[in-house]
Amino acid sequence: MPVELNKNFVKKAIKDTSSDFLNGVLYKMCRDNPLHKEHGVIMGKVLIIGRTYAAAIERRRKKNQRGRLRGDFYKDCVVPKIRESKIDKWLRGLDKNPSHHRALETHKLVMRLFRRISKQENRSLASKYLHFHLPGRFYLHDSRARKAISKHKLRVHVPRSRKCDRVYARFYLQCEKLNQGIASYFRRLTPRELDKVLLAWDAKKRSSR
Repeated sequence: MPVELNKNFVKKAIKDTSSDFLNGVLYKMCRDNPLHKEHGVIMGKVLIIGRTYAAAIERRRKKNQRGRLRGDFYKDCVVPKIRESKIDKWLRGLDKNPSHHRALETHKLVMRLFRRISKQENRSLASKYLHFHLPGRFYLHDSRARKAISKHKLRVHVPRSRKCDRVYARFYLQCEKLNQGIASYFRRLTPRELDKVLLAWDAKKRSSR
């Protein structure tokens, strides 16, 4: 366990409440509207989560496509494809099977669904979309968190399976291992709390350069 991630550092990091209100709104939105049946609900959840976390499903699309993004892209493409998918079945399946393997399979399914819509990986969006629906099951993936955890050089066994995305699988399993280490001297953190720790550690390293 890195010296920097001592008990005092972890406690200080998770006490940062600057984003708690905003995240609370997103948790409540998904908790009150868990299904993907209504047009407005689907559009709202995908748009708000994606744009709040700079992981919008339309991000980095070609300039000649942007005119379509402001309204028709969500109305004509995003919502119908999600509505026709089995995403609610995938989410229900996680209640019956709490394994990490099932979580990684579900992330890959959602990532594949988003890729059919955007023609992009949308790895980060898939992790965040799933996190706000199931806060205790999914770690939030983005470039900063991934870079921060990679510095700890945590060895994990990444399954060689087409049913999971190996990049997210490695990140997820490293988060689990780091969480186990923190639990040995403090307590197990929620995925949101671990995200705070990773981002605080990354910010500390940046400021010390």
